[in-house]
Amino acid sequence: MCFHTSQIQKVEQIEKQYKVKLSDESQRGLFDQPCYHINGFTHSQFLIIPQEKPSVLAVATWGIAPENKKVSELKKPIIKMR
Repeated sequence: MCFHTSQIQKVEQIEKQYKVKLSDESQRGLFDQPCYHINGFTHSQFLIIPQEKPSVLAVATWGIAPENKKVSELKKPIIKMR
């Protein structure tokens, strides 16, 4: 399983490439900053294209969780991209 990733494209590039629109414009500045070497155990927030609504980019928490933890027990990170 992948536990390490990077996101270096600007939101506008992702929108054009996948023909989607950011769901919350107030988040654009946070996700326009490049992020390198993101560890899955930090539960960082990323932009995803949800299967239920494939025309938008939505914020989601990404990471690895122990199988004995419920979603409600996981640490909720502050949206902050490096």
